[in-house]
Amino acid sequence: MTPPADRALFELPRAGVLGRAALIAASWTLVGLLSIGQHSLSAYAPPLEWIYVVRTMWSVWMWAAFTPFILHLAARFPVEPGVWRRRLLVHVALAVGFHLADVGIDAVLTIPIPWLADDFRTRLVSELFINVFSYAATVAVGQALAYYGLFHDRRVRAARLEAELAAARLAALELQLRPHFLFNSLHTIAALIRTGERDLAVRTVAEIGDILRTLLRGGVHHEVTLREELELTRRYLRIEELRFHDRLRTRVEVEPDALDGMVPRLVLQPLVENAVRHGVEQVGAGEVQVTARVSGDMLIVRVIDSAADGDRAPSNGIGIALANCRERLQSLHGAAFRLERTASAAGTTVELAVPYHLTPRVLPSVSHG
Repeated sequence: MTPPADRALFELPRAGVLGRAALIAASWTLVGLLSIGQHSLSAYAPPLEWIYVVRTMWSVWMWAAFTPFILHLAARFPVEPGVWRRRLLVHVALAVGFHLADVGIDAVLTIPIPWLADDFRTRLVSELFINVFSYAATVAVGQALAYYGLFHDRRVRAARLEAELAAARLAALELQLRPHFLFNSLHTIAALIRTGERDLAVRTVAEIGDILRTLLRGGVHHEVTLREELELTRRYLRIEELRFHDRLRTRVEVEPDALDGMVPRLVLQPLVENAVRHGVEQVGAGEVQVTARVSGDMLIVRVIDSAADGDRAPSNGIGIALANCRERLQSLHGAAFRLERTASAAGTTVELAVPYHLTPRVLPSVSHG
């Protein structure tokens, strides 16, 4: 791909025109100082004289003035497959042109300074190699900067696309839970109506309306505080308590520090819903307990129901909820999370552990470098 015409020049550090000019001048000044240092340390060179220092710095600063134009030409005529022969010829001609410009400008500017002047024809021959080399080195730097800029732009676009895809995936997983919640809520209302508990059905509709408003409101982040997630879960449990009456007991025990920890939005309610559906409803009565604490750098949340493993009927609902939560956790935290379900005669526990943090996590972008 051909770099934009001004890519090479303007991929220099983005400190404005003055900043780029200062960088170019500093780079060529360093070249001049290295040349002077090499001359002074050489055992075969004549003793260093101040006129040599002046001529060297004069020359490198002239090339510093040429550099923006050379960088522009390097981007305008990049050497790349398919056209490299023609482009090389173009750059050879340009190199000779800058060599002539260097010698010519120097000859004109040194007219008032006889002690700096040198024979024009002698300089045309003696400085041909170093000037062509300087041009070629500057073009090479320009090409490198141009392609580095393209590489960087592609990485930025790839990172942005990956983050957008991750956000879309998380949104889709959240949307997958909302119809599931609505279906189960309508099932609860229907059950109350069938048993003649119309007042409870009306109260349940109101509670469901509040929950749905919260779900639809969403937000720009895919994480909320555990305090917000618990509020949504409590509303859901109130609905189930209306239906089950005294057959459902609930308990929430959360350490104060844990309330401000961030968790994926709508991660707790499906786990509690599974505990109610498969750990209480199938058995007829029972308890659902939610606990949360901070342990080291991890926020640990447990959902526990009292139904023995042998009393539970086989169901795919638990696996679906856990798989959905696991996918969202992986999108947000990579491998830095834990989601486990353990069942025993005393009941079933689902444990969720995520890194403890107080601000919404930015979706991971390109992670390789």
